[in-house]
Amino acid sequence: MYHHLKWLLTCSIVMAFIPLSGNTPNHYSPEKNQPISSIPVLLTSLDTSYYEDTQLNLSDDIVLDAVYDPDFPDSLLNISIISDSGTVFYWYDRDSRTHKFWSNKDVDSCGYFHIQVSNPRDSILTKPFIVDIVPVNDAPVINSIPDTMANQDSSFALSLSRYCSDVDNRFSDLSWSANASICSVNFPFNNDSLICRPPSGFTGWDTLVIRVSDPAGLADMDTFRIYFRDIYPPSFTVGIFQNPVASEHLDIYFFPEEVIDSVYATLINGDSVVAEFLSILDPAPYHAHFRLHQNGTQTLRITAADTSGNIGTTNYDFSSSLISKKNGGCLYSPDLRAKIDFPSDCTTRDYHCLCLPRSHTDGNNPTNTNLVLSKTGSNPENYDYVFTAPDINLNRECKITFFPKDANRRYAICEKNEGKWTLLETFTNSRQSQYWIYTKKLGAFTLKSASEEMIKTVPDRFRVSQNYPNPFNAQTLISVSVPDSPNGNIPSGIDIIIVNIRGQEVDRINRVIPAPGHYQIPWNGHGQPSGVYFYSVHSGNFRKTMKMVLVK
Repeated sequence: MYHHLKWLLTCSIVMAFIPLSGNTPNHYSPEKNQPISSIPVLLTSLDTSYYEDTQLNLSDDIVLDAVYDPDFPDSLLNISIISDSGTVFYWYDRDSRTHKFWSNKDVDSCGYFHIQVSNPRDSILTKPFIVDIVPVNDAPVINSIPDTMANQDSSFALSLSRYCSDVDNRFSDLSWSANASICSVNFPFNNDSLICRPPSGFTGWDTLVIRVSDPAGLADMDTFRIYFRDIYPPSFTVGIFQNPVASEHLDIYFFPEEVIDSVYATLINGDSVVAEFLSILDPAPYHAHFRLHQNGTQTLRITAADTSGNIGTTNYDFSSSLISKKNGGCLYSPDLRAKIDFPSDCTTRDYHCLCLPRSHTDGNNPTNTNLVLSKTGSNPENYDYVFTAPDINLNRECKITFFPKDANRRYAICEKNEGKWTLLETFTNSRQSQYWIYTKKLGAFTLKSASEEMIKTVPDRFRVSQNYPNPFNAQTLISVSVPDSPNGNIPSGIDIIIVNIRGQEVDRINRVIPAPGHYQIPWNGHGQPSGVYFYSVHSGNFRKTMKMVLVK
């Protein structure tokens, strides 16, 4: 088109300079009479464009097609392109005779230029033009996320805006997804962060694959790893077995809860004991032998390091007492929150009895009465113990007492049988400072919150109340309050002796008392004449006599 237009302009110009006579004037001389040179003409606008992240190449031929000079051929024209402003760069490649335009990556703007065309007679054409960059939607880019580290049992948060860029979309318009081999992953806070939560207790590497996409569906992805490092010191689960014949000999097993690099020390009551690793067992514990030398609290202390370099010490306290068949005995828990009283002739022989605090994480799993599992030893807020001995069945009832710290709550004592807790008949005093039961079997016992009706409050002292009604006709009730015995012995019973005004015994009532409490004992005077009578209540060393009147 350009060539055709230039041919038409040439024709019109030539026609304008031919004389009508057809003869050339004799005074005309090309050498002496030079015509005035015309200014070159730009046939069409040079405004153009190219796509973002590409390059625009214009050959000389393309540029010359847009320029016309009526006096000189294209080969004699001098063309220059000059950059004025903008973000488009320009360079003329003389070897290929190409005008090259480009810009930096992801630039969406334009460049301002002007073209200068001059001929041999220095007639100059100057025209501005624009080179525009046509924007192209780019996919979002995730910069390489480095492998990182987090603490065990803690969430890892990754700020996504630090590792993602999109030249065409706002960050809030991007969509994220991720998956992990082990951990759970989500995107709270308007997709600004990635939160990775490991399973409880997990240590080691996990691999995450993260993907981001823009509204047009263009996406990028990256893979990185998180190492959850072990930050907890090693601990042990302790098991204590008592020799059934020589009860003072104990076999202590402590099971590591993770791989142990080294056991530094095993102490009982401050004395070092030899601990051996039993690799033939699964799970493999450490074993130590200990002989009881004294009653009271025994302290086991194990110091070890795990493979991550964490050093921890496990303390486990238990208590022991030598119980006599003839005289009985008493055993307190290590924290003094529980005790067991043995009356005389309660055991079949003399032996050591143990109180082993149990872990509150034990749940409802069945537990052998000769084994206690605990990570941290006794806990004053967790009243949970195993009372054990070579013979767990007793000849007589013993008394197990708990002393809770909070006297404003109501408690009941439970026994563990076949993996389940069973509520036992529980007694308490008027101050609710202690709770106790009577049992003929040792085992696992705990103190749990309970409602009012599940607990029996017993009097603090032996008391006999006035009979009611009084005076009475034939039958009346004698009220007796029976306290608990300090040594744990339940009163075997009470005797009530009825005498008349002359001191003659007219009746005797013998009542077996199964447990401390309040009792109403009836007396029927149907066969006795009207008059004044006295009733005398006897129980152990207690004596009290009161008067009553029979009226018929």
